[in-house]
Amino acid sequence: LPFATYFEDHEGVAAILRDVIATCSSLKVDYRAISTKKVRSYLYQNFPNFTQRRIAEGIDVRVIAVGIGGTTDALSERKWLKSTRGEAPNCYTLIYGNKTAFISISDTSVLSAIVIDNSGVAQLQKELFDRLWQTL
Repeated sequence: LPFATYFEDHEGVAAILRDVIATCSSLKVDYRAISTKKVRSYLYQNFPNFTQRRIAEGIDVRVIAVGIGGTTDALSERKWLKSTRGEAPNCYTLIYGNKTAFISISDTSVLSAIVIDNSGVAQLQKELFDRLWQTL
């Protein structure tokens, strides 16, 4: 199996979101997200009912929102992190099961993403997320 898989455009991101639902449902786990405004506005274009599906499946999420914006829905907790390097970065991170997805958007508004399927990488990202979460 490949260590990492590359995805592109709205359908690629929708495939990742479907995998978040499937993985978290089958493992009965929550997930973590680091949300940025620029990517957030494009993230759900091909999966507009993702949040409703997540809630229906009983999947909790903790979100660190970089910069202003975003809302708190059922089964979610959100904390905000002020960007100290000017405009907030355009990378969105999802940490779920043994996977970590990094989603970005180009200057020409093309989404691209990589999913790393590795328990060591996911564990480290969870540790970093949880430590940052405690400080906010």
